[in-house]
Amino acid sequence: MPLLDIYNGLATVPLHRLAYSRAEDKGNRLNLSLFAYHPETYTILVEQVTETRVNALFAHRGATNVRCYPRWQA
Repeated sequence: MPLLDIYNGLATVPLHRLAYSRAEDKGNRLNLSLFAYHPETYTILVEQVTETRVNALFAHRGATNVRCYPRWQA
């Protein structure tokens, strides 16, 4: 996928271009942290990386419960 793909006036950008992630495994639980590279993209991440989308992404792994806790620290 290119860095930026314009379709019907909307831009599609791979998530790894906007943020990095860390994962932590605790038994049968997985904690993911997503960090925006720049403050300007934080709002986009909060709007686009939703509990529903994350749950759908991990459904094949048996995900049943997703919680997002948005927080920005400058």
